[in-house]
Formats: sequence, structure tokens, C-alpha cells
Amino acid sequence: LHLSLRRQRQMCIRDRLDSLGIGLSITKLFIIALISMCIQAVTLLMGIYFAISLTRMAITKKRGGKFAAFIVFIIISIINGLITDGLQHLFPQKISFNVINGFKVNMSSAGSDLLFNSGIIAFNISAIIFGIVIFWVWFFLTSYIIENKVDL
Repeated sequence: LHLSLRRQRQMCIRDRLDSLGIGLSITKLFIIALISMCIQAVTLLMGIYFAISLTRMAITKKRGGKFAAFIVFIIISIINGLITDGLQHLFPQKISFNVINGFKVNMSSAGSDLLFNSGIIAFNISAIIFGIVIFWVWFFLTSYIIENKVDL
């Protein structure tokens, strides 16, 4: 009797932890958040590295170079954000992932910019494509600057 009550209690706790009130499992949400954070971190590091290499190419003196790289990074980030925002308003099509019912994909142009309602996560398609393109542009420009313009 003791073991059956214990098992029932463990199942109850697991069921409570397995959903966030809308049927979304915590493991699915954790995996989505982890992938998103990794992508954002790599893109952020690429932007920082691009700003540093661009500043190093333009400013040969060591004095003030780090502050200038920081300013260049802020300017690049603001421009990147404005372009992304403009693309989201110009092309409002979204791809939606229904994480409750096994990651069903739906494309639409309706809804808000960030939608997390009833287990549906929506991403703007143009923002995703622009993010991928800008990452690779930063990558190739950084590698070109490092190879040809900057003496390390």
C-alpha cells in the first residue's frame, strides 16, 4: 500500500511538472529555449567579433580601440534591429510551431509579433532569413578583414 501511494504521488508531481497549465511540456519548452539561446549567443558573438575586426582595421592605434569597437557594435546592433523591425512590418508572414500537438507547422500573416498562446510559438519568416543572411555576411566580412587587412 505504501508503494502504490508513493507511485501515485510521484505521478501526480510529474504530471504537474510536465505541463505549464496549457499542456506544454517543460522539456519541449526547455529544448526550444536552449536552441534559441545558442543561436542568439553565436550571432551576438559574431557581431562583437565583426565590430572588433572592423574597428581594428579602421583604427590602427591601440588607444581608444576598445571603446570604438563598443560604439561600432552598438551602432551595428541598432541598424540591425531597425532593419529587422522594418522587415517584420513589410513582410508579416509567420511560421507557427504548435508545440503541444507535436510541433505542427502553420504559416500565416495574422497575429502579433510574438505569439505564445495555447502552445503556439510564432516566428517571423523575414526576420529569420535576415538573421541568417546577416550572420553569414558578418562571418565572411570578418574573415576577409582578418585575412587581408589586419595584422595580428
